Amino acid sequence: ELLVAVTLSAQATDVSVNKATDKLFPLANTPEAIYNLGVDTLKTYIKTIGFITISIGIATWPKHSNDIGQVYKCADKALYHVNRGIAYLRLNEYDQAVTSFNHAIDLDNKLPEAYFNRANAFSQLNRNDKACEDMRTAGKLGYDAAFEYIGDFCK
Repeated sequence: ELLVAVTLSAQATDVSVNKATDKLFPLANTPEAIYNLGVDTLKTYIKTIGFITISIGIATWPKHSNDIGQVYKCADKALYHVNRGIAYLRLNEYDQAVTSFNHAIDLDNKLPEAYFNRANAFSQLNRNDKACEDMRTAGKLGYDAAFEYIGDFCK
């Protein structure tokens, strides 16, 4: 439970994680059990967490892994790199964030969260042309929240 809660809390506030885990843990409280739920079912339980698609990286963990070291050996998964980029964003390490989002996009160029978050990193680096382009791409790929920010990025 701690491994799952810590991973989810990296994406959200404690309040929203508590809301999600109060309902999730009685049904599935290990990475294996969450993996067995599948992505669609997991989404219904973690909808209180803002970055649903990012958080579902949990559902792609190795099936029998209860070890955080094993979990993060999945470095070939795009969501791993999105999560890493978000961590760099929170640390104000914007160049490293861009690098992580670039790798995620190289692995899956249809992942709107990678573009959305890379736009935020580009904005912090005063690369507003790139930020605007990425925000538009995120919106076109179905990340509706991107449209709320396009005006801030595209001037």
